[in-house]
Amino acid sequence: MAEGFRLERILIEGFKGFTKAQEIDLKNRHVFLLGPNAKGKSSIVEAIRWGLFGSSGRRNDIVRNGSYGGDCRVVIDLSRDGKPWQLSRVLTPGSGESRAELVDHLGKVQQIRDVLPQIDSLDAGEGTHIIFAAQSAPLGRPPEDLSPFEKTVIGHLGLTDASALVNHLETFKKEQEEEEARLTRLVDERRERLTERISELQR
Repeated sequence: MAEGFRLERILIEGFKGFTKAQEIDLKNRHVFLLGPNAKGKSSIVEAIRWGLFGSSGRRNDIVRNGSYGGDCRVVIDLSRDGKPWQLSRVLTPGSGESRAELVDHLGKVQQIRDVLPQIDSLDAGEGTHIIFAAQSAPLGRPPEDLSPFEKTVIGHLGLTDASALVNHLETFKKEQEEEEARLTRLVDERRERLTERISELQR
């Protein structure tokens, strides 16, 4: 995000197939959208795009759910230097244009063009910006041997050999087991010292 902003959470309501308010947490470093076709994965990305730019990126695209009686609304929670900001965009029934509002961490409304000039000046057309990337890296073992989740993780991490991922995970597991054993020994030692101290005090 521009000027140190990070996406933390998005609320979607009345946007395309979303007939009720739904929240998606984006706080983690990596976010995977998994599910069958036509279940709203692309709509989530388009909702982020629409919330930021006022356009889903598709020409003549209708974003408001026609069967939903309320507003088409996307609220994006942002953070900047650990402080919360919020960008909301609303399209009311019968309105031709959406309205956007940016609120800072003090609850004061700010001009988008002053705080996020890149967003205010850019068009939302495809190619202007990149929000997510599809899997493109070749796989080192036949695709039929991999689950959809494995394919997504391997593609996202740019691994060309599935066995490399297994080796990394085995090494990580071993390191965690060693750390667990170290902590167990530490806890046992402290428990023994506490037991001795309690006995001394009782005597």
